[in-house]
Amino acid sequence: MERISRIKNENLWSGRINDNLRAILYKEGDLWTILHVDHHDAAYHWAKTRSIERHIKTKALQIVLAPQETGILESIQKNTLDLPPLFAQYSNDYLLSLGVPPTWLEPIQQICCKELLLSTVIELPDEVAERLLDLAEGKTVLPPLPICDNQSVQGSEHNQQFTVLKSNKDLARLLEAPLATWVAFLHPSQKQIVTGSFKGAVKVTGTAGTGKTVVGLHRARHLARQGKQVLLTTFVKTLSRNLEHNLQILCTPDERKFIQVSTIHRQAKELLNQAGEHLEIAENDVIFNLIKQFHQESCPLSPAALYLEWENVIQAQDILTWAEYRHTVRSGRGQALSGRERQRVWEVFEPVFHKLKEQNLSDWAGICRRVRHLIAEGKIKSPFDAVIVDEMQDLRPQEIKLVAALAGKGDNHLMLLGDAGQRIYGGQFSLKNLGINVRGRSYTLRINYRTTEQIRQFADQIVDERDDLDGGKEPFRSTISLLHGPQPVLQGFNTQNQQLEFIIKQIQLLLNEGTAPGEIAIFSRTNNGLNGIESKLKSVQLPSQRLSKPTEPQQDAISLGTLHRSKGLEFKAIFLANASDNQLPLGHLINQMPDPASKQSAIEQERRLLYVSITRARDRVFISWVGQPTRFLQV
Repeated sequence: MERISRIKNENLWSGRINDNLRAILYKEGDLWTILHVDHHDAAYHWAKTRSIERHIKTKALQIVLAPQETGILESIQKNTLDLPPLFAQYSNDYLLSLGVPPTWLEPIQQICCKELLLSTVIELPDEVAERLLDLAEGKTVLPPLPICDNQSVQGSEHNQQFTVLKSNKDLARLLEAPLATWVAFLHPSQKQIVTGSFKGAVKVTGTAGTGKTVVGLHRARHLARQGKQVLLTTFVKTLSRNLEHNLQILCTPDERKFIQVSTIHRQAKELLNQAGEHLEIAENDVIFNLIKQFHQESCPLSPAALYLEWENVIQAQDILTWAEYRHTVRSGRGQALSGRERQRVWEVFEPVFHKLKEQNLSDWAGICRRVRHLIAEGKIKSPFDAVIVDEMQDLRPQEIKLVAALAGKGDNHLMLLGDAGQRIYGGQFSLKNLGINVRGRSYTLRINYRTTEQIRQFADQIVDERDDLDGGKEPFRSTISLLHGPQPVLQGFNTQNQQLEFIIKQIQLLLNEGTAPGEIAIFSRTNNGLNGIESKLKSVQLPSQRLSKPTEPQQDAISLGTLHRSKGLEFKAIFLANASDNQLPLGHLINQMPDPASKQSAIEQERRLLYVSITRARDRVFISWVGQPTRFLQV
């Protein structure tokens, strides 16, 4: 151990780990904090280019790179837009009270556009970045209470990025834990949601990689520790299995006993069975075939249009009678219907309802509605004190209404987490219109922990606008990533063989760099698009596995799957193959849509599918195609 010389901070020390590695430590009283570990020269460079000290106002310990080391000053000088500075109305003293480091005060005061603000706040402590982003959106931001002069680093909400080990037992437990427990880190803004007490339903949104699932997991554990029975639910089976796996890592066996993980459909069916009612599931093709069976030439809608009417109007709005359908609002359906035309449509739906009842069948919307009615009638009781929904954007109205019924009324009963930009299953909805009030209890996560800033920016260009899942639009896009890496690689080819050679070459380079096969995935819009890739991998003796079966990705094999299969997974490197315009959006899927509005909705769902797949990557993204690239790429 030795104090680092020729720097301003006398509290900074170097610790020798071996001949090559050094740890940079901060000493305050009797407390030593490890800040950074690197090779000898790099570690010393890290220490000499950063300010590491208690903030002048908040007294929080801050690790801040000097502005001149970042290139931000040059960017500010180049952006001489004829716009007033974003923070012109705020005094230096107020900005300092928010935790802005003194060395960054002048650059922050010169920023005049939100794009430059995003690239700047990446260099600041997370909690300071959040306050400045809120301020740029016009929100009222109160300065945090300063830490007392005699309070150590771990005793403050400002410094929750530091983990304090108080005994050898703490150290042993941490070292023995799986690596994933280190990743389940809660930023102060996330911890506020996890441990908060709320008088009603809570909505948490954020783009891919911002830690919504982590918040849901920690919230479930927080409530379980209070002895509450918690349902942690989602739409997709793969995500449900991931939640189960992560809870095993996060929770003690006693905590785990209070948390049930299940898809909403599985939960609905179990409760229905417990009530003594045994309906068989009518899958989508059964409903469509019944609609075709009862369709008449006099009906103004085709069978395909009728099926969309069934999903988006009849089931979404709880329509069970002609009187209800006659007066219901059909906005966004693309084709207006007169009263007479509506009657012709109902003449198809009415026998469909009768046939389903006669055969003891129901689609999932009907199952969810029936369970909700049984709860309302007091015939069954929800076994849960609280419900947490992950990826709520994939649910449909009847499923969301059931979730609310299972959660019941009261404090801390319902938390909904999602991102409209990742909606690839459900349709648009408004929580308010479904009877769920989240006003004053809506939170947006802004810090991306999964993907590099380069991948995040690229993906956000694909889905550049999204709703807030409550009838409005998401505010100014202010997500920032903590990781940095190379730009996504986009490459077109004339032949399929050229594309395959490119993919194999890039995979071999990744493997040579130390990336494990299990950290690589190749996705295509369809399963057929994977056949040639799988054969090519086999010919060069690269191990691979299909994700078509409900199994965990293997660490010694490259994963292959459709874009839908990517949901809920994470890899260091992602290859998106066959991203041509006749594959994405999928031509035959779009062509079967019955009207322009439905076609546009299907195209936007395909766009979000691409976004979801790209954001599964942490470090590297490779997108390739044969012929014309998908219209969703700006190439």
